[in-house]
Amino acid sequence: MRKYEITDKHTCSDIGVELVADSLEELYIAGAEGLFFVICGSSTNAGTKRLKITLESDDHEQLLIDWLSELIYYFDTNGYVGTDYSLRITNTGRHLQLEADIDVREFNVENETAAHEIKAVTYYKLAIEELNGQFTCHVVFDL
Repeated sequence: MRKYEITDKHTCSDIGVELVADSLEELYIAGAEGLFFVICGSSTNAGTKRLKITLESDDHEQLLIDWLSELIYYFDTNGYVGTDYSLRITNTGRHLQLEADIDVREFNVENETAAHEIKAVTYYKLAIEELNGQFTCHVVFDL
């Protein structure tokens, strides 16, 4: 089980998303789904291309920031919107590593309108917590 919920607008220039999932991997996927919902609303279009992303970081919060920032980069540079995710997080002993295969579709600027432009993922109130087998995190996007 994973979900995201748009929780609040902190100011006119940012928006919060509450993530809840049964695993860290599902939490990261919920973050991606929330990110693309903020950008372009709901989407039922299937992916037509596949991306492979590998990231490394020293902690889970920074890895989440890097993951979401990478997805923003692919949207901004190629118009890619994630539609399906396969993700694995491993601890190599020296750092955390995220490996993801993502089905993406191209955002069609002629037929779609972006709801928000996300500039960055912020560190504001960022903390991944586990309680009773559920992982939660509050992510704030700078618009």
